[in-house]
Amino acid sequence: MNNSQLKIGILFLLAGIISSCATTPELAVPQPWTRSMGNPYEIHNNAKIALAIHGSEEHLVLNNSLMDDYIYGTIAEQLSRRNFRIVSQDENPDYTFSVFYSSKDIERTRTEAMTSQRSAYQSYTGSGTGILAAIAVSSQAAGSASASRAVTSSYTAYRHTIGFSIHDNLDDLIWTGESTWECTGKDVSNRMITVTQILLSNIPGYGEFAPRINAVNKEKESNFIHLYANNRSFSGPALPYLINFETTSTMSSLSEFRFRGVETRIAYAVIDLIQTAEYAVPVNPDYNKPLASNQWNRVKLGGKYYLGNDNQPTYILVELRGSRNSYTIRSASSVSEREYENFKDDLKRWQQALSEYYDVFE
Repeated sequence: MNNSQLKIGILFLLAGIISSCATTPELAVPQPWTRSMGNPYEIHNNAKIALAIHGSEEHLVLNNSLMDDYIYGTIAEQLSRRNFRIVSQDENPDYTFSVFYSSKDIERTRTEAMTSQRSAYQSYTGSGTGILAAIAVSSQAAGSASASRAVTSSYTAYRHTIGFSIHDNLDDLIWTGESTWECTGKDVSNRMITVTQILLSNIPGYGEFAPRINAVNKEKESNFIHLYANNRSFSGPALPYLINFETTSTMSSLSEFRFRGVETRIAYAVIDLIQTAEYAVPVNPDYNKPLASNQWNRVKLGGKYYLGNDNQPTYILVELRGSRNSYTIRSASSVSEREYENFKDDLKRWQQALSEYYDVFE
């Protein structure tokens, strides 16, 4: 091999190494506008809460009570995970949690780069700092890419709005949370889990309760991938970017798929974790500069679940690797309780770093 061939070979090798390096994504998922007002820390954990749902979808004919039921179930599940007890009005609740939602169609002609925004009313007292950090980092990373993403288009969009209010048993208003977002999907349930999770991050109790999630049948792995993972991207409050599974086809059939790096049985719990986690922890964190974007190229998520009919909990850790357009799930596995406790120690230290960063007043 002569010198010129050797140089070309080295260049190709270096290009391959550089292209394989993880990077913080630049293209963030557009975030909903949100506003939080009041004193959410007056809400006592493990309290009894009664839910009341009010809403309509103007562009649809039916006033669908089943949609009310869906939203009730979504909010009830999220509050239960924060260790609140959902009761009826006849059971003397400590708080009444009212949910208001609406959806209507709008005509849009737009030339702009999508950016996220957050109301100045957001509390910086510790609750929600993981989400605030993720949005701040995504805004930084998106800055250099915004010009290339500016487009002009005409379309019919749908503006979805949801609002929360919490009153105590004396009917005093304690807290309100509001959000509005636009998308091309008619259904108000589109992105509902992520939006409501962002709002509920303002009240105490994150991570208090381990939910029960369906376990995926290992023999039906390919079916699950077809139904839930292939050609689908996910996002959540902790990481406002697209997140993708890696899959591969089997040697015997191109239509038979297998996960790469993901334990089959926990795959549905992994999706839930992505959509509900409020904190992502960088693999190599800089606690003094938590918003420095270069540390967000590889991140970890963790959660405790009960799978299927298991009596014992399953501890799940997920590592994500960033590219320009998205994160890819590098690994997702069940781990020992000790490994999970080590992750929780890292998480507590990261939460403390974020709290100190946002605590700017004497």
